[in-house]
Amino acid sequence: MKLLMFKDGSGRRLGVVRGDRLDEVVDLSALTSALGSQELPADLIGLIDAGGETMNRVRELVSSRKATGGPPVVRALKDLTLLPPLDPPRGDVLAIGRNYEKHAAESARAWGEQVKPPTVFTKAQTSVTGPFDDIVIDPRVSEKIDWEVELGVVIGRKGANIKADEAMNHVFGYTVINDVSARDIQNNWGGQFFKGKSLDASSPVGPWVVTADEIPDPQALDLPGLSADRMAVGRYDTPAREPDRQRYARRRRICPDPARVPQAGRPDGDRGRGDRPAAQPDGGSGGDGRALKPSSSFDPQLNLIDTPTTRVLLMRHADVENPRHILYGYLPGFHLSALGRAQAAEVGQSLRDSGIRRILHSPLDRARETAEIVNDQLPIPVPLQPEPALREADFSRYLQGLPYWQVPLLRPRWFIHKLHRGTTSGDETIKDLGGRVLGVVYRLASEHPGEVSLCVSHADPLQAAWILLDGRPQSEREMYRKMVGRAGMLQLDLDGGRVVSTRYVSGPKPTPATTAS
Repeated sequence: MKLLMFKDGSGRRLGVVRGDRLDEVVDLSALTSALGSQELPADLIGLIDAGGETMNRVRELVSSRKATGGPPVVRALKDLTLLPPLDPPRGDVLAIGRNYEKHAAESARAWGEQVKPPTVFTKAQTSVTGPFDDIVIDPRVSEKIDWEVELGVVIGRKGANIKADEAMNHVFGYTVINDVSARDIQNNWGGQFFKGKSLDASSPVGPWVVTADEIPDPQALDLPGLSADRMAVGRYDTPAREPDRQRYARRRRICPDPARVPQAGRPDGDRGRGDRPAAQPDGGSGGDGRALKPSSSFDPQLNLIDTPTTRVLLMRHADVENPRHILYGYLPGFHLSALGRAQAAEVGQSLRDSGIRRILHSPLDRARETAEIVNDQLPIPVPLQPEPALREADFSRYLQGLPYWQVPLLRPRWFIHKLHRGTTSGDETIKDLGGRVLGVVYRLASEHPGEVSLCVSHADPLQAAWILLDGRPQSEREMYRKMVGRAGMLQLDLDGGRVVSTRYVSGPKPTPATTAS
């Protein structure tokens, strides 16, 4: 179950997220009233204290017919003001720094020292705030506000001197914590972890707690942090530093109460960000080397929500008939060659069992023809939709109609284009070029979650999108270092609104007999 707390007027309510779409919440208080049933605890802490029998009762109630209706029992998630799931937790948040090998190595590199053992510290209760609440950043207090998306572990049973193989039996569930820190206070005031990490209402928690039975392996959770610049992506699959942790456990007897929240620390955080260290010696950001500022926007996430996987296939059009070897850009009349038609047909055959529900294509003839031939091979034809955002690069209008070798002689702006895209009239930056393609991808994921869509576009837009997905430098060299061949495609899998895997599939190479037919 996914359990949350929300505000209703001046009161607090306990709810359960209903269904796979994660857009509705069952109000448990309203549900027990509607059923004439005995009241449940008023908040999540009370529910944890009540134990397993009460949890089983909640499961039975939520599966009842009354829990499938409308208000006041079932509420739209988007209409609710969410509170921290544990509001507040019982005691300060227990936190472990350098708990994962890669993060420990990042910190050591940043400070030019050997890897240290894990650090145990606390964050004040008063630092906890709602999952979507604004964080007040006052430059008079700190100019080095940093963020780290971390796994929160909610304790369900009290214990001490627990054997390692029994520890998970004491876990009630998991949540997400944005560990916001004032690095200048943390590092420059004599190492004040508590003060640097306990600014009032600075640590968003939630949106809900997922019970442990739904997450069999908490070490295998994706941990994206999404911002306008897609700041960081990590994964909780780096082994925790077990020997150090066990030595600490043997020396210290700590008995966390139920509903207390240990914070597991940040795992590998360097994927997608080059070699920037997690904690700069001068107090820089753990995200991408930049501190958060007032008005910064950041959405910490961790895949505790079982959103259906969406697949978007980004295909380059097939081979084109072009005997004069000119740049065809936006010129009409450039249709697929016999090779191109065979390529498109072979791609269509390979996608017969893929479950494609729609095909979007660039309005240009070669992309439309590719989409049509692919569609003809599917068991049941799907809707074809022209999509302007999948069009060829705008700068190709300036180059079209010339043989390749004449471009440097007759198109002087080409040199500026190659040196710095987007600075001359009619040109696009790599970010804009790839961004319009990815805009289509994210729209499809939002409008058609769990479905498969095919998009047919052109080489430059797709290669620019690939650069953005990889987080590579937005340079001319990178544009052609990893190329999408004719009839090749990028297979993108999305979890909710983020891409979790990218795989390149080369275009087919039909036999001469197939091409001739």
